[in-house]
Amino acid sequence: MRKWIIPCVLTIGLWACNAVNKHREAIEDLVSQWQTSTQAVQAFATNLQTEYSAAQDILSGMSAPDSLALPAETVSKIGELRDETQSQITSLGGLQQTVDAFVTEWTTKATIVNNLNNSLETGDFEGDIPATLANLKQTLNQSAANLGEWTGQLNEAKGAIAKAYQTYQGLRKPM
Repeated sequence: MRKWIIPCVLTIGLWACNAVNKHREAIEDLVSQWQTSTQAVQAFATNLQTEYSAAQDILSGMSAPDSLALPAETVSKIGELRDETQSQITSLGGLQQTVDAFVTEWTTKATIVNNLNNSLETGDFEGDIPATLANLKQTLNQSAANLGEWTGQLNEAKGAIAKAYQTYQGLRKPM
């Protein structure tokens, strides 16, 4: 009986190492793509926060001071521009929440990516490697799609805010 235990253990151990090595190229490719996507996601999240703060600054500067003695129609238009800017800031806030939720999910899955990467050295990974790779690839694809969509939303909000501010600046000029 003992004669069979040691060969069985060695066979199982070699099989486990081979399972990781069998997927070495796919794991290395995933890790590389993950690192690149992580940088893109982090850069977008930072840019979004910067743009959100800038939009708030623009809104706080949009006023109709009494010292300018602006006509009632102009004061009303400035109010509309402020409302439009606030609406865009609210939109950016919603986008920020969406991005934050994705970053949280991304961070959780990054742990799995690190475990896969470490498995290349240890030869040990608990779980179904092909299914794990497929799930993480799906998350990578989703990050690319999200970044495209989010960039469009951010650019749309920035454009609307810039247009409102430009109109506001035009209204403040003495006539």
